[in-house]
Amino acid sequence: MILRNRLLLALGAEERDEVLAQANVVPMTVGVVVQEPPHPSDHAYFPNSGLGSVVAVMDDGSMTEAAVIGIDGFVGAPLALGATRATTRILWQVAGETYRIPAEQFKNLLLGGCFGGTLNIYIQELSDQMAQTAGCNRRHTISQRAARWLLMTGDRVDGGQFTLTQEFLALMLGVGRPKVTLAAQKLQHDGLIAYRRGVVTIRDRAGLEATACECYHLLAATYPGH
Repeated sequence: MILRNRLLLALGAEERDEVLAQANVVPMTVGVVVQEPPHPSDHAYFPNSGLGSVVAVMDDGSMTEAAVIGIDGFVGAPLALGATRATTRILWQVAGETYRIPAEQFKNLLLGGCFGGTLNIYIQELSDQMAQTAGCNRRHTISQRAARWLLMTGDRVDGGQFTLTQEFLALMLGVGRPKVTLAAQKLQHDGLIAYRRGVVTIRDRAGLEATACECYHLLAATYPGH
């Protein structure tokens, strides 16, 4: 498998080989939960394809997405920070494969080299994404938020096509499916995306960026490759 996770690619060859020696490659299917509050994950995950979502869970069971994690990052920030509890659920929303490292081995790897520092930089980026998403969910329209989400997903799965149900998008945006359906139909009518049999294709990236709120542009400015 070709290594695509950007955090692992940022390591020196020797340290990267040491990390990968402790990892297993596992498939991730849509809906798999890898962290459930109040417990931190029992593994660290470095996506090589696909996408995970950090979601806030309410007492009534409803969820709203706070951040997305793809080939740019890793799942396991509480482990890296030595936290004993977690407040968010992390579930997979775009199928793919990930490098998975058991918690104890992961913690041992943090003791030397540049690994811990590399992860700390990403944790700050993830924190920034969560803060911006919180403001976005409050201030911007569903169409703007849907455009932002589609662009961020496209960036992190390293492609302009991915599988997505409208039910899942509604869940991520914290709104009812009818509203998401209308927003998706408008984006499709405007020629920005194509949506067929659960597969989204970004057709006009520049147009989608123009539709998205400023939150996408702010976060994209710090994303590798932008």
